[in-house]
Amino acid sequence: MRRDAAEPWAWIARAEQDRSAAKRLFTPGCIECSVIASLCQQAAEKMLKAFLVHRGVEPERTHDLRLLLALCGGLDPRFLAMADVVEPLNQYAIAARYPGPPEPSASEIVSAMEAVEMVWDLVLAIVPSPDEE
Repeated sequence: MRRDAAEPWAWIARAEQDRSAAKRLFTPGCIECSVIASLCQQAAEKMLKAFLVHRGVEPERTHDLRLLLALCGGLDPRFLAMADVVEPLNQYAIAARYPGPPEPSASEIVSAMEAVEMVWDLVLAIVPSPDEE
């Protein structure tokens, strides 16, 4: 059965919503640091899932970036090379949504956004647009 070439792009479109919202919210002195961190985690997660879908793998129903990176890395080792940068986003999957953990600092948000861009660039370099397939 032929995979729908647009399916990964549905994931990418959702990731772009998270990525765009994180960029718009992040300003000096912003109070939405936990929200931004969570959006960064979600953007990275959705991009990893877009890659998996592109490769014909049904993505796990998980927020665990370690697991998703391992799955992606089994198909393309370039994903394993970014694990040290991307895995710290895992802490923002759930915990950052509720009171308890300290707010991420501005420098942690910058690092989170850089991690998203690493995943973003790699996935877009691999997944062709639907009209290219």
